Amino acid sequence: MGRINALIEYLNEHDLDYFVTYMDQIPARYFFSRYIKSDVHSLALKKDGEIIFNPSRDLFKSKKVGFYLNDMSYKRVSFLKKKYALADVSTFVDKLRMIKTYEEIEKIRKACRITMNVLEEISSLFERRVSEKFLAIEIKKIIISQYADIAFEPIVAFNHHTSYVHHIPSEYSPSRKKIILIDLGAKFKYYNSDVTQTFIFSSVYEKVFEDVSNTLTLLANEIKAGTSLDFINKMASDLLSHYNKYSFKHYHLLGHGVGLEVHELPNFSKNIKLEKNMVITLEPAVYFKNNYGIRLEKTYVIKKKKAKSLC
Repeated sequence: MGRINALIEYLNEHDLDYFVTYMDQIPARYFFSRYIKSDVHSLALKKDGEIIFNPSRDLFKSKKVGFYLNDMSYKRVSFLKKKYALADVSTFVDKLRMIKTYEEIEKIRKACRITMNVLEEISSLFERRVSEKFLAIEIKKIIISQYADIAFEPIVAFNHHTSYVHHIPSEYSPSRKKIILIDLGAKFKYYNSDVTQTFIFSSVYEKVFEDVSNTLTLLANEIKAGTSLDFINKMASDLLSHYNKYSFKHYHLLGHGVGLEVHELPNFSKNIKLEKNMVITLEPAVYFKNNYGIRLEKTYVIKKKKAKSLC
C-alpha cells in the first residue's frame, strides 16, 4: 500500500478529489496490478483512499480529477479535457517509478535472465545462412517459449547494417556474417529488460569492440548512488573522444531508465544524481556510416557503493 498511500497524499496536497486510470495504462500496472481483470476497464482512487471500479462519468462532475496523460492518445486527452477539471499527475507518477522496490527489481532481473538465455540460444544459428528477419522471428519465439513477452521488436543487423542505429531486420542473408548486432528485450510480469550485444567474427573490428567494451566496464564501475549523469556522460564522451563524430553521442543518449517501460526516467539528457534502486541501462557505441557499428548495452540496478549488473 506504500505507493497508493503516496498517491493519496499527493491528491490531498494538490486538492484533487480523485485519481482515475484506465486499466491499459502504466498507473494501473504500477499502483493497481492486483485489480487488473477482464471486467475492470477503469478505476478511481478517492482522496480518502476509497477505490471505485468502473466509475460512472457523473461521479466526477464538479470535481478535480487527476489523470496520467503520458501514455494517453490525443483523442482520449481531448475528450477528458472537455468533461472534467483535469490535472496531469504524470510527472509525480514517473518520478515515483524511478526508485524500484525489491519485487520490481526481481521481475527485471528475471526478464534479464530470459534475455540472456535467448542470446545464448540464438547464437547457435549464427553459422547458418539465415536472414536478419529470420533471426528476429526466432528471438521472439524463444522469448514467448519462456513464458514472457517481447519488450519491443528486436533489432537484428548483419555487417554494414550494424551502422544503422534503429535498423529494421530485413531479408538480408549474407554468405558471411562478419559482425552481428542484436538489440532485444523480454517483458516479465509487466517489467522489461533491454540488452544489446555485438558479435564480431573478424579481427577488423577487434580494436573498436575493445574500446566500446572497456568504456562500458569503466562506466559501470563508476555508477552508484550519488553519481551525476553529467559526470557519466562526460566520462563516456572522453573515453570515446578519439572516434569524434562516430561516437554514440551524435546518435542517441548514453542510457535510460527501464522498468514498466523500456525507456523511462531517469532521462540521461538531464543532470540528476542517481539514487539507490534506480534501474538504468548504459549503451556506449561507435557507428561508421554504411560500414559497421558496435553497440553494447547492459542493465544495472544502482546501489550505495557500486551498481549491480542485472543483464
